[in-house]
Amino acid sequence: MTTCCFCQCIKDVKPRPFDPNDIYLQFEVFPYEAACSSGGMFVAKSVAPDGFPPYFLRRKGWEIYTKTPKTYELGEALGADISLRARLPEFGFPVSKQESEGVVVGKWYCPFMFVKDGPLRDQMKNSMFYEMTLEQRWENIFTCENNSYGQGNGSSVSLEVEVHREMVTVGGREAVWDENCGVLMGWFGLGSGK
Repeated sequence: MTTCCFCQCIKDVKPRPFDPNDIYLQFEVFPYEAACSSGGMFVAKSVAPDGFPPYFLRRKGWEIYTKTPKTYELGEALGADISLRARLPEFGFPVSKQESEGVVVGKWYCPFMFVKDGPLRDQMKNSMFYEMTLEQRWENIFTCENNSYGQGNGSSVSLEVEVHREMVTVGGREAVWDENCGVLMGWFGLGSGK
C-alpha cells in the first residue's frame, strides 16, 4: 500500500506460483449487499491480516456469471480401483511387441490450474478439468541375449541391471520432475529430446 494524491493506493503484486500454505494467496469471498441490488454480488478479503486481494476481487459488488458449454461432460471418476490395481495385466503378449495392453486402474479429474499446458487462456477455453488415468502394463525394459548358449554354460545367465520400478509418462513419453516448483507441488514435463 502506498500513499498517492493524499489517499492510500494498493498496487497489485505480480502473480506467482500457487502455494496452498501462502496466506497471501488465500481470500475469503462474501456476499456484497448494496441498497439497490437484488443479490448475486460479492467482495473478497485477504486471509492475511496485512494482505489485500487483487483489484478484481477487492472491488465491491463484482459478479460471477457461469455458462456450461454444450460439449461439457464429466464421467464418473472414483480414483484408484484397489482390486484392479492388485491384479496384474495379462502377460501373454507376443515377444515382438514391446509392451502389453494397458489396463486402466484409476481415473481422476484435475482442475486446470494444476496443469501447465500452453497459455492459461487457451486451457480455460478447452476445459476446466483434465482427465487423468492410472494405467498398468507389462513393458520390455531390458533385453539380453545369451551369446554363449550351447557352450557348456547355457542353462544360466548372470545379469546385473538397474531398472525403474515405476515411471511417470505424459502423452506416452517419460516425464521429468521439476524440482523448482515449490514444497507441496511438483510439475512433470517432457524432457528435451525424449
